[in-house]
Amino acid sequence: MPDKQKFVSQLARLCAPSGTVILVDFCRASGTISDSLKKRLTAMDNIFATPGSWHSAEEYKQLMGASGLTVTQDGNWTRNVCGFWNVGLLTLLLRQTHQKEGLLQWFITCLIRTLYVVWFFVTGGQSVLNMTKGYLLGEQKRVVQGGLDSGVLEYHVIVAKKPAVGATAALDS
Repeated sequence: MPDKQKFVSQLARLCAPSGTVILVDFCRASGTISDSLKKRLTAMDNIFATPGSWHSAEEYKQLMGASGLTVTQDGNWTRNVCGFWNVGLLTLLLRQTHQKEGLLQWFITCLIRTLYVVWFFVTGGQSVLNMTKGYLLGEQKRVVQGGLDSGVLEYHVIVAKKPAVGATAALDS
């Protein structure tokens, strides 16, 4: 999302009165970021084909407030997602989910997963191919884990509410 302000404004516009918006995203750390840490964010942009407009969780919350949403929760889930980046694509495709299924069922499951992944690659275009290349070669793991470990990259879950229809009129008077 190159224009985070437009993105958050659209979330607020599309949310029903009294509705809830849940934003889950990688965020940059708050405050000033050194040049070496900026390089980590640039490496993330290259792997995930993102435009480089990194926002902190605080900036997201400010955008939400400016769009008429009230932030009710902000959870930093960085430590909860760290383990995800240690799993490879081949492991996900070949893992046996049910020990009692037998070899034939395991093979069919792997084949279906593989076909799904191929379909995803073909329909996803160049950005998906770039992401996949990085994932298969382990580059994503190194870059993302490095960003998480360095503290420049955080993973946040931000919950905001849209006021009821009459609530904004009462505030204005």
